[in-house]
Parts: sequence; C-alpha cells; structure tokens
Amino acid sequence: MDIKVALVGNPNTGKSTLFNRLTGLNQKIGNFPGITVDKKTGFTKLASGKEAEIIDLPGTYSLYPKSADESIVFQVLADKKNNSHPDVIVLIADASNLKRNMLLYSQVADLGIPMILALNMIDLSTKQGIEINLDKLAEKLGIQVVSISARNNIGIDKLKQAIANTNKIATQFQDVDVNFLAPEAINAIKSKLNSDNDYYALQVLHQHEHLTFFTEKEQEEIEHIEQSHHFESSKIQAAETIARYKHLSTILSDVVIDKGTANKFSFSDKLDAILTHKVWGFAIFLLILFVIFNAIFAWSSYPMDWIETGFGFITSIGHEYLPAGMLTDLLLDGVIAGLGGIFVFIPQIAILFAFISILEDTGYMAPCYLYDG
Repeated sequence: MDIKVALVGNPNTGKSTLFNRLTGLNQKIGNFPGITVDKKTGFTKLASGKEAEIIDLPGTYSLYPKSADESIVFQVLADKKNNSHPDVIVLIADASNLKRNMLLYSQVADLGIPMILALNMIDLSTKQGIEINLDKLAEKLGIQVVSISARNNIGIDKLKQAIANTNKIATQFQDVDVNFLAPEAINAIKSKLNSDNDYYALQVLHQHEHLTFFTEKEQEEIEHIEQSHHFESSKIQAAETIARYKHLSTILSDVVIDKGTANKFSFSDKLDAILTHKVWGFAIFLLILFVIFNAIFAWSSYPMDWIETGFGFITSIGHEYLPAGMLTDLLLDGVIAGLGGIFVFIPQIAILFAFISILEDTGYMAPCYLYDG
C-alpha cells in the first residue's frame, strides 16, 4: 500500500458518505484490536496512480473521549505502531458550521501528522449564503483546503489530488501554546516518552488510562507524574478549549462571511419595525387576537361535536345494556357525562396553546412563566 489515509471528523459531517464515495465497493469491516468497535477500511486509486488505504475513524467532537468509539481516534493517531496509524489525515468539516468543527481540527493538527481540511456540504453552505475564502484559510493554516460535497460527488477528484500532493512534513497548529497549561507535567511526560510534542504529552496525561499501547509499568509512572504535579484534567481541558476557540475566532473572522445571517436579521428588523410600531403595532396585535379568538371556536367545533357525540354514544349504550339502578346512573350520568364535559373543551385549549407557542417561538410575545414563590 502506497499511502494510508484516515478520515476524521465530527458526527454528521458526511464522513461515512465520503468514505463510501472514495472506496465504492472496495471496502471491508472488522474490529479495532482489543475492542468491539467497527473498523471500516477501503481502497481508492489516486490521480498519481498510487493506491491509498482509507480508514474511517469513529466520529468525535474532540480528542477528549466520551465513549469507547471516540477513544479509538486518539489511540490510532497517537500510536505510530498501530496498524491503522495514518500517513495523512483528511479532516472533514461541515462548511455551514465551520467554527464548531475547527476545534477538532486544531487538536488533531497539534499531533504533527500531515493533514488536509475537506469542507463538506459546500453546496448547502453556499445556498445558506455562507462564503468561505479557501485560499486565505489554507494560507493561515498552512495546509491544503478542499471544498467538496460527498453526497453530490463534487470536488472528490480534487481531494484525491490533494492526498497525492500532501507533504510528509506536517504543519502544526502552533498558535495555541498548550505548554502553559501544565508546563512541569508536560515536560516530565515528554522526557519520559522521549517526545518533543507538547500536545501529545498533554493528551497522554488526560487519557493514559484508556491507551492500550502503554505497559502497566508505564501507566504507573504516568500516573505518578500526574499526581506529583497536581494535574487537574477537567480544569485544564476547559482552559485549552477556551484558548482554542478564542484563536479560531481570529482565524475565521475574515475567512467566513455569513450573508445569510445578515439577510435574515435584515428581514427580521424590517418586520419588527412594523409589528412594534406605536400605532400599527397595536392594530396588528388586536387583529391577531381577533383571528385567534375566531379560530379557537371555528376550528374546534368539529372535534368538540365528535367528542360530545362519542360520550353520548357511550352513555346510551350503557343505559341499554347495564342494569338500571343507582350505580349505573352514577357511572353513566355522573362519571362518564362529567368526563365528557371536561374532554369537550380539549380542542379549544389545544388550539389556544398552539397559537401561544407560535407567538412565543417567533419572539412576537414574551414567554409566560409561573412563579412559585
């Protein structure tokens, strides 16, 4: 095999669709060693004539695992002896929600593996009015950025060409210096594991318990380093996430232009100017109340008649087949008739609350809350 490629991305970014598009029928499914998590692999021909093995890693929102599936991602990317360890990573991001997807990119980039950023669903983001300057983004990140639509087979050939052209020397996401988060612990791990990668050392401190490539003795030594330096995993993870998002905001500020949101707010502002007008606003509000009042009675008439007829039918059948007496009268003329008198108003109440929900969800009317004081 000429090159090994791992597909990494958040859930629901079209990663599996891209895997199927690249590999076609040339796929096989097994399990990752030591764990019952599906391992999907396939093969594809690149434009250069080379053959690439494609590995579809489980979807994850970050390198901090919340499940067994997610723990596989760092385990494969961190262990160079792992059979699935890639030569190249293709990180798939949803082009319509780029900032959220870029957190995972920034973490994976710091592991020092050559990477390509594939912006998927580019056709949908364009329809939503989102414009992304690919050249500027590629220049800022120092990697190849390709726009694709896996579902519609757009940009797949460009992605294959980018894979063939990928430099073996990775560009790290060096703008976020993670060493400041726990310098003594990170340096101790780097010395212990003979590594020069700060972020690899930090991740080992966070999740060494889940990493199967360490021996029992190594696990004990890492645990000792963690405790002796008072390493607070959750606190440091939060600080790292904030630092990354802060820097990503500066990177994407002049790269992503969301005209769709601007148009949406422009229309909303014009509508607000009419609905909150000091004269026409009250007239429109009274008109809306008039429509709701009429709809409650007009739309509920048929279901109310059906409910009333149904309970009347139950009462008549009961009087016909049940023996006459006080208990029968209590059941039919008391309980059944009483329930009918309550249920008959349900259509009106349902329609009223439906209108109130619409008014609240659209922001026309402020939500009402009950205060138990």
